[in-house]
Amino acid sequence: MVSVPRLELNGASLLVKLLTFVQTSLALDNVPIYGWTDSTVVLTWVNHHPSRWKPFVANRVSLIQTALPRMRWSHVPSADNPADCASRGISTSELQQHLLWWQGPSWLSKPSAFWPSSKCERSNVASDKYDPGSVDLEERRDIVCHAGSRRVARRATVHGLISRVVVNYRKLGKDKFSAVKTRVRIADLERLWTTCKELHVRLETSASDYDRKHDYFVETEFDEAADVYEKSMDELSEMLAKQTNGSSFVQRTDPDETASGHESYNCRFALPRIKVPPFDGNAALLIAHVQMSDANYDGAWKILKDEYDCSRALITAYINAFAAFPAMKTESASDLKRLRDTVNSSLSALRNLKRPVNNWADLLVYIVVQKFSAKTRREWNIKLGASNDYPTFDRLLEFINERARGIAKPEETPEISSSRVSSEETRNKSHASVNTTVTNHVLNCVATPDVDALLRKFWEVEEVPQQPIQSPEDAHCESFFAKTISRTPSGRYIVRLPFRGDTTVAIGESRAKALRLYHRTEDRLAAQPHVAVEYNKFLSEYETLGHMERVEVPDTSLRSVYLPHHLVFKEGSQTSNLRVVFNASCNTSNGTSLNDHLLSGPKLQLDIAAVILRWRRHRFVYRADIAKMFRQILVSREDADYQRIFWRPLNSPTVLPFRLLTVTYGTAPAPFFAMRVLRQLADDDEKEFPEAVEVLRHSIYVDNVLFGADELSEAR
Repeated sequence: MVSVPRLELNGASLLVKLLTFVQTSLALDNVPIYGWTDSTVVLTWVNHHPSRWKPFVANRVSLIQTALPRMRWSHVPSADNPADCASRGISTSELQQHLLWWQGPSWLSKPSAFWPSSKCERSNVASDKYDPGSVDLEERRDIVCHAGSRRVARRATVHGLISRVVVNYRKLGKDKFSAVKTRVRIADLERLWTTCKELHVRLETSASDYDRKHDYFVETEFDEAADVYEKSMDELSEMLAKQTNGSSFVQRTDPDETASGHESYNCRFALPRIKVPPFDGNAALLIAHVQMSDANYDGAWKILKDEYDCSRALITAYINAFAAFPAMKTESASDLKRLRDTVNSSLSALRNLKRPVNNWADLLVYIVVQKFSAKTRREWNIKLGASNDYPTFDRLLEFINERARGIAKPEETPEISSSRVSSEETRNKSHASVNTTVTNHVLNCVATPDVDALLRKFWEVEEVPQQPIQSPEDAHCESFFAKTISRTPSGRYIVRLPFRGDTTVAIGESRAKALRLYHRTEDRLAAQPHVAVEYNKFLSEYETLGHMERVEVPDTSLRSVYLPHHLVFKEGSQTSNLRVVFNASCNTSNGTSLNDHLLSGPKLQLDIAAVILRWRRHRFVYRADIAKMFRQILVSREDADYQRIFWRPLNSPTVLPFRLLTVTYGTAPAPFFAMRVLRQLADDDEKEFPEAVEVLRHSIYVDNVLFGADELSEAR
């Protein structure tokens, strides 16, 4: 089933297709194009890379961004959205006189400074893997002052840390919560909030008038951080109270203070926070040229009254409030009450504007009845009976009140005994005869949805993009691979490790930890002599094949990482009883691991179902393995020191350092290297081995090769 945001995303896709056609037909290549949507979810989708979303959303976002890459998307309030006019119950006759439908919102004809703010509120798009708790890294206008820019960047980091204090604490699990840990989190939260307030005061005191146009001031991000702080502190305080049997309270800082020296107070409970509505600043722009003084007050007040004290606009807005009220689709007491309250509030406002509301009774009755659902309208006609007099508005309000009370009565609902959610509910069949006004009886009636429509929706939701959508990191990894790959005279490929940034600074010290873990492995092997034999045999072969070499020079290089490794021993394995696993995710001294600094690359693995189906087409089939698949690929000498290990060879009195010279399983890009090198091999040797190339491209899953032929002679 397609959700409302997805339906609106389809509308955005149709809009882009229409604009592309218009742009091409009229040769409007250099004309700026603006798009507005009243869905904050859709705005979040189109303003991020398609790789972040699932196929349905990703395909349409990719279409939008590819067709009109320079199109600027912004948020528009629903009240200013002309698209809602025709879709929310307005009749054709009313639409003909509707200014919003024909002319668009009033601000559209003004300079862009009067347009609504383009920043949308943060939306929870969890179903499409969007994390609202992460630090906001979206592009923003730079503050002119360089020091202010640094403070804004630091402020964004602090806001993100505040929002993640409780999130990270929950990840420990309730069984690991304690009063001591909770107090530590509270202290961290207080420290971060103090830093946040200090940064806010510095920005407030040093910002110029131009700086105050920055999103930080316009969107009141400091207040948002205060809300997060309040909620986090409340949750941690409740945890601490439970852990200490309610005998403790938390000393906390008032988020409404401005870090100007006010002392913190002891808060035993949280007062309700008053939410001040955001202001767009348009009124301030009208009198920006007027100097603020007592003499100019009357002139400024007159400018504002002339702009906003417009009776015609107010009357139009109040009438539109109930005239544009959407028609009821179902029987709902809340909808009836909302319709009643909307009409009454609008009429009260119109009376205050000296409008002859009492003379509109007949028209009001007609408009309100048109908003009823079919069942409520039928009940209203029954209520009127055979009366020839047109009903009064008071009688209509009386009916609405009675009807709302009647349908608000709770009804009996069938109980579902199974805890499993199902799309079908089992009820007893009724065998009673039903007398009808037709000559035949209806014994069974089943509503079958349109199968064609269901299938079409299924394929649209599960649609696979024709071209895989690569994230910027995957595209960079592919580009780096193509630039740095080389080949030895014997035919083996050499690759470079795809680092994210400057590894000389980012990766910490790992030697001591790796050596400590190796001694622990030796202690385990001492208790299992038969496993120790297999382990030493494995690493001896590793060295004999030239897949690793001893580090002769004492290690003083900062450009090196030692990888811990451990053993996995399985009795009765068909291939090998022993497997050595290298841990490139082990943290170094600065809390990061080698894998944290490596790009994993795009997923190039073929679909296993497609590989097997292709294999089963042949009359004669083969199955083979690529022996030591990762270790067939060499790593450049420039990067080999990032793959060091410790090992004590047989008859060696000391533990020695070694460097691994091939792609190491356990590193992030290893699967990418394996499949990408196979593709490179197919491209390089396509002319010489055309039949083998087909196998390389279409018949390999991981290191398993599944191929065959229809004729035995061809298979041989």
